[in-house]
Amino acid sequence: MRKTIILRDYMLSCIETGDADAEWTVIFLHGACCDCRIWRKQMWTISSHVKLLFLDLPAHGLSDGEPLDDVNEMAQLVMDVVHLVGESVILCGHSMGGAIAQTCALRNEGSVKGLVLIGTGARLKVSSQIFEDVESGRGFTHMLYSKSTSEEKTSEANAIFSSVPAEVCYKDMFACNAFDLLDKVHLINQRTLIISGDEDLMTPPKYARFLNDKIKNSELVLVKNAGHMVGWEKPEEVNRAIYLFIKRIMGEPLNAF
Repeated sequence: MRKTIILRDYMLSCIETGDADAEWTVIFLHGACCDCRIWRKQMWTISSHVKLLFLDLPAHGLSDGEPLDDVNEMAQLVMDVVHLVGESVILCGHSMGGAIAQTCALRNEGSVKGLVLIGTGARLKVSSQIFEDVESGRGFTHMLYSKSTSEEKTSEANAIFSSVPAEVCYKDMFACNAFDLLDKVHLINQRTLIISGDEDLMTPPKYARFLNDKIKNSELVLVKNAGHMVGWEKPEEVNRAIYLFIKRIMGEPLNAF
């Protein structure tokens, strides 16, 4: 179900699935140059007596407002959403969304109980070539997938990326390039699930291993034959890992997924 959250000067669009009356909420944060539709393969398959909230960041998808070019500003907006939805929240972020989730976690506000970090890192430097490709409109989608991922899957996701205006994508990349928690990520104390595709060219598996080494209460799932869009390419493996992680945090029996 599409909903609108009004916060400050923003009307944020989101899709809500799962149990609307649940105590726990999982907020999904998309990456750069896309919107919450990129979570389509997670929207109706992960449910463990929780509410699932798939957020469009400002100027992405159906959300209005000017695009933000700073992860800290994005994190503040997400924390405002957290305060609205309840006291037991898990943040699930992909790529830039993972940067936002880490930044939120470091604010040490009690509502954020856990993190799922997918295809992300403690620093997200962006190459000059990608900036040029974004400015020119060529895009960078050729770097997002495993060589074994079908053209049908990649074309579906690429349609979402192509819908985002170049100026919005550029600001996303600017925000990613400035993001750097290498010296702070070890301070994250929430339980954390880290997921990486073994063929990720944008945020290579070494980024995930660094997070796993530094975040003391974390676990790592490396998905074979998947690239940066691991949740789109291998939804069964990713959804199962998220589902079981949610169950563990909630203290529920680990039923088969």
